[in-house]
Amino acid sequence: PEIEVKIVPEVSGEIVDLFVKEGDSVKRGQLLVRINPDLLQSDLERSRANLNNSRANYANAKARLAQLQARMKAEIEPAYKRSKKLHDDKVISDAEFETARSTYESAKQEIEAAEASVDAAKYTVDATEAQLSQSSKNLLRTEIFATMDGIISKLNVKKGERVVGTATMAGTELLRIADLSQMEMLVDVSENDIIRVSVGDTAIVEVDAYPGKKFKGVVKEVANSATTSGATSTDQVTNFEVKISILRNSYTELMEGKSARLSPFRPGMSGTADIETDHQRQVLSVPI
Repeated sequence: PEIEVKIVPEVSGEIVDLFVKEGDSVKRGQLLVRINPDLLQSDLERSRANLNNSRANYANAKARLAQLQARMKAEIEPAYKRSKKLHDDKVISDAEFETARSTYESAKQEIEAAEASVDAAKYTVDATEAQLSQSSKNLLRTEIFATMDGIISKLNVKKGERVVGTATMAGTELLRIADLSQMEMLVDVSENDIIRVSVGDTAIVEVDAYPGKKFKGVVKEVANSATTSGATSTDQVTNFEVKISILRNSYTELMEGKSARLSPFRPGMSGTADIETDHQRQVLSVPI
């Protein structure tokens, strides 16, 4: 298929519901698989509890700051100003004034510490809100939906199996969704011939499953990098992969009685292609 999507879960767990089987037609947004959400549900509740706790701590920190500021404004600062005036008027001793100033400076430092505690509590609230958001999203990821319209071309799992999410490693491929209405052929062209192949060239395709029939295609992509096969350097064969789009109007007779979303070709079928790289008109020819 020209378009084929691999579906891989983002979270790990056991498949508790599998709503499709291989060959089913699906629509974009359709629910395909559900992974056991119990652990992620517990994680969500824990994140919600942590958020409530951090919000309570934030409220306590703000209340303490307001209490210290009120005490400073109502008691400590007026007392300090009185002591300073009395000291300037030589009414109280230096020791008494130093005591009042020490109390004032200590209260200022307590307020600064309380302000820092409020900021720290606010950052904690932000962090726990982000954790709650992540937990909510992880819970939603236990339900896997189709990302496109198409056919389930491959189903690799069964209900009850455990799968690995992409959050930890490559992840388990659950299934593939393909648009079978438009097929392409992947062919290997040798390094000696690839220089003559260009995008847009016409190709005559023969598929082993339909002997004697020829289909028309167009070269849509030519690989820039080579692929090599062979165990030793003397046995190595260098090829370039070429993608040929098979024109739908060349196999309309095979589509009679079939859905427009299907194709007479199936992924993995074998075939060959003759790519027409040049045309010459009115030239002499002799039998080989």
